[in-house]
This record gives sequence, structure tokens and C-alpha cells, in this order.
Amino acid sequence: MNWVTIGLLSVATATKYYLSREIIASLNQSIFNKNNYNYLTFIALCLFFCFSIPDPFSWFILKQMYVGRIVPTVWHNSTTILLFPFAILLFWKQLKLLNSTIKPGFKEIFILNVLVLVNLIIKPSFIFVYVPVTFLFSLKKLRSYSMKETILYLTPFISSGLMIIIQYYIIYQLQKGTMQAEESSVSIGAPFAVYTYFIPKWYLPVSFFLSLLLPLYAMIAYREILKYTPFLYSLALTILGIIISATVIETGSRMYHGNFMWQNVVCCHLLFLSTTAFLAPIILAKKSWSKKDLILITFLILHVFSGALYLIKIGTTNSYY
Repeated sequence: MNWVTIGLLSVATATKYYLSREIIASLNQSIFNKNNYNYLTFIALCLFFCFSIPDPFSWFILKQMYVGRIVPTVWHNSTTILLFPFAILLFWKQLKLLNSTIKPGFKEIFILNVLVLVNLIIKPSFIFVYVPVTFLFSLKKLRSYSMKETILYLTPFISSGLMIIIQYYIIYQLQKGTMQAEESSVSIGAPFAVYTYFIPKWYLPVSFFLSLLLPLYAMIAYREILKYTPFLYSLALTILGIIISATVIETGSRMYHGNFMWQNVVCCHLLFLSTTAFLAPIILAKKSWSKKDLILITFLILHVFSGALYLIKIGTTNSYY
């Protein structure tokens, strides 16, 4: 059973890399071709290893790299690892519809419904942000749709809502699938209550800043990125994900399990994905890099080095913290 699990999660991780690479290539079809395919592979590998940047306080005092951070990958949570390729594919299929001027047909909506269902079965976290953000991004398109077309377009959201209600009833009303004797429920907690259980309150802004250094500086260096739909979409998903993780908690023995944080992992990866997709053609097209380009490259290297360092830390300490 262990070998089957390892094989399944390895395939999911490899698929995550493959889909991320193909999305970057698809968003930059005029840039990446057979002559510079190695650049695409290198960028996708960098994205694969990206992680939150540690600092002296986290390394020497807290002695942890993961807890209290917003990270674009995890190596210890099997359901999140398995979820990744399906969440990325859902993001990509939905993004295509948002960017398209052609009304989607039954086939496209059916695929979305299937992906939504698979996401919910594996882990519902990403759907918590996908539904409200995608609905807001779709409002402008829906104005030109007929009633029948609107209902068809909304079926992924409707099915998501129904499935989440069923899952809530099974998990929190029937208390199925829990190993704790004490009952748990869902509630609104003090802001960032789960985060500050693991790290000091004053350190929270530092933690988030070092987690998202590359996309944050990209918004300063190239403000036109805020008009880039993939980035704007992933940024909205990330912001809502952080808001959910900061306010929604479980009560009882599962309060500090952080089960309303997992969407941040997927959203953070999508944010880094869209950031690199935007920056890649800009950086590669230049014969000489400006100061801001060098800073962006440096930040990317720091994120990649941090991911490699995190893997070494897990191997040497036997702890994912």
C-alpha cells in the first residue's frame, strides 16, 4: 500500500510540474519554441522548487520554515499533493473561459463540473476560493448570456455549493472521518488565530512578506502585471484564501490543525505560476537587464534556493515544520 501511495503522489507531483510548464508555454506561445525550450524547462523547474524565504528569526529562533508561512508547495500532506494537478487544471480551464470571447459550450462546462467534483472529493479547500472569485470574474460575461446559457455556466458553482453542504453535514454534523472523540464545528475566530498559535503576532507581516516576495515586487517593478488576467485571477484567489485562513476556524480538538489554510498552498503556487509566466517573456527578450530585472531574478533565486533548503531540512531533521 505504501508503494502504491508513493507512486500515486509521485505521478501527481510530476503532473503538477508538467501542467505548470505547459501553462507557461501556452501563455507565451510566441516566445517559447524548439529553439529555447530549455529556458521553459528551467523556468518550470524553478517554479517547482519555489518556497517561502527563511530569515534568521525563523531559522535560529523558531527553527521552522513552513509553519506560519504561505508556501507554494508541501511535501507532507498527501491530499494536497494529490489535489494539485486537478486544481491547476481547473484554474487553467476556467482561465481560458474568462479570456475567451466565445461563449462556452456543453463540453467545456461539463469538464469544469468534473474537475470541480474531483477537487471536492480529494480536498475541498481550493473550491472555497474558486467559486466566489470565479463568479465575480464572470459577472461581466454573464450580462450578455441568455437565461439558459447563464444556468449552464453556473452549474460548476451550483454543484460546488451542494457538495460542500453535503460534506459539511457529514464531517461536522455526523462527525464522520475524524479520529478525535471531541466534536468539532466551523466558526469565525479572532484574526489569524491559527497562525499566531505558531508564530508571534509581530512576525506575521514578515512571514507573509518573505513568502510572497517575488509577486509583491513584480507588482512594483511592472505595474502592468495588474492588467494581466492570469495574475489578477490568481492574486484574487490568494487574497481570498488568506482571508479565509485568517477568519475561519474549526472548534474543538481540530482548532489548530489548520484545515482552512490548505487553499493558500494551491493559490500561492498559481500566483507564482502567473508571475513567472508574465515575467519570462520580458526577461528573455532583453539583451541586458535593468536593475529591477536583476532584483526580480535575485528574488526568484532566493525562493528556489529556499525550496531546496527546505527539502534538505526535512531530510536532516525529519520534520516538515
